Amino acid sequence: MKFSAGDTVTIVPQPNEACPFHWVSGMDSYCGTTVRIMSAWYSDRYKCAAYKIEADGGRYSWDEGCFQEVSPLQEVPADEFLSILTGRS
Repeated sequence: MKFSAGDTVTIVPQPNEACPFHWVSGMDSYCGTTVRIMSAWYSDRYKCAAYKIEADGGRYSWDEGCFQEVSPLQEVPADEFLSILTGRS
């Protein structure tokens, strides 16, 4: 499995119509948001990893194609980086 419980991921920006668990309209509101995975397991029925996320209270089942990895070190523009280092805005 690519992700584990506790990992932070970003939901893809557009609905993943190829999701084996069937993308439903209620999942649309999570597109582009960063969420934490609350549980992960292998689905014998669908033959793929399955995930529940905290943001929806575990309501929907998500697959790996629904997520983008979040880099622990996001790129920060140089001027913002300098203001963080110097404490100046």
